Amino acid sequence: MSFFKSVWGLFFRIFPCPTKVGLRRVGDPGPDSPVLVTCNFELTVKRVAGLLERAGLKAWLLAADSKGVNVWCAAGGDEFNTDSVVSAVKTSGLGDLVNHRNLILPPLGAPGIRAADVRARTGWSTCWGPVRAEDLPRYLDQGGLRAEAMKRVTYNWRERLDTALGSTFPFYFLGALGFLVFGRSLLIDYLLIGAAAFLSFFLLCPWIPGRRGLTKALVIDVLIGSFLLACELFSGGGGCPIRADLIIAMVGFVL
Repeated sequence: MSFFKSVWGLFFRIFPCPTKVGLRRVGDPGPDSPVLVTCNFELTVKRVAGLLERAGLKAWLLAADSKGVNVWCAAGGDEFNTDSVVSAVKTSGLGDLVNHRNLILPPLGAPGIRAADVRARTGWSTCWGPVRAEDLPRYLDQGGLRAEAMKRVTYNWRERLDTALGSTFPFYFLGALGFLVFGRSLLIDYLLIGAAAFLSFFLLCPWIPGRRGLTKALVIDVLIGSFLLACELFSGGGGCPIRADLIIAMVGFVL
């Protein structure tokens, strides 16, 4: 079941993938070890715990209920909020395990969490950790000092590829099933061209004109459609030899 949930969380993360709400030990934490709050999205919990373990850090990791959705999306949808953090603190028995009363919250959860209300309802003070989980070891080593770079959201090529993997794979998978059933002769074309379309869109996204993803996709589709039309017009009546592949690419970018 754990392997299945890991695969689901990696490739189908646009859908909820909950893990158990509650407290986790990372390393061998003691009463003075920091307490980090996160969501109960399987992939997030595993990644945060793994980062801390590889850095040799000891910490308490408190997974609050977010309905199995990642921090940013759950906070925006009011599923990772003040109530879920307060509930996790009160039901985890955390107060009996640590000497301090300080929670480190994920900044991307700020839309749903009112830090002042958490303190008023639990007696625990709060602070915001780094935006990126990768910065947690350095943040903790520096005694909770949050450098300016730790406050900023980034979207580099690795993060764009990670987004592509998690957000578009379900559509890519469904497309493959469709071709397997209704157009098996084009299945290999789809697997190659569809993957190239999905990945190249996210890699090139910052440089494609437009502010919204759909607008950017339509810009690319107009270019491909123009090329397809030119091929049809100048093919001498034989039709464009790669018509199907171009149409697959156009659909792939829109998805």
